Amino acid sequence: MRSRLTELKEEYARGTEQLRSVLQEEAALRENLLRISGAIQVLEELMPPEQGSGEAGEGSIPRAGTEQESIVTAHTEPVAMTVR
Repeated sequence: MRSRLTELKEEYARGTEQLRSVLQEEAALRENLLRISGAIQVLEELMPPEQGSGEAGEGSIPRAGTEQESIVTAHTEPVAMTVR
């Protein structure tokens, strides 16, 4: 039983490290997407309006309050895990 307990603790430690890594990657990706969406918005604002079009184009970024924007800007709390 002791060897199995040791194996499980090691597996748990590997899992928490992997989770920490994935969360860091997620945070970096969200930051990158936010930066890109800001650049898109600036470029769209600098472009002259298109003839006959009052709406943003199909490829434009989501506007404030949309579900897509909330996915990019959602904040996730890090998960605290300890190995005993």
